[in-house]
Amino acid sequence: MKAFLFFTTLLTSMMSYSQDFRQTPLINVSGEGKIKVSPDLALIFVSLESKGNNAVEVKKANDTKINSILKFIKNSGVLKEDFKTEQVYLSPNYDYEKKKNNYIASQTICITLKDLTRYESLME
Repeated sequence: MKAFLFFTTLLTSMMSYSQDFRQTPLINVSGEGKIKVSPDLALIFVSLESKGNNAVEVKKANDTKINSILKFIKNSGVLKEDFKTEQVYLSPNYDYEKKKNNYIASQTICITLKDLTRYESLME
């Protein structure tokens, strides 16, 4: 039995050495590219948050302030299709220090500014 195992091992090892191992040619290439351009578009996110004790009053106060912001944006020469409301939020909030409930209303507006010369005047 030992002789059989010896010859079997010898035969398989000889067969593996007799195979022709050829390596296929291989080329590895790596690189990096950089492009530097000046910006031609700016996205400005404006968010307004109001707090108070009554949900209706908080929402109304927030809407009044947002309307004045929207009028300013329109008067600044930004086209109507270049600004939009991203998020409107009204939620109850519990103040643990004062142990009272209050409400938070917020609204976010996204302005797409295509003329970057107006950026400074709009941000002021």
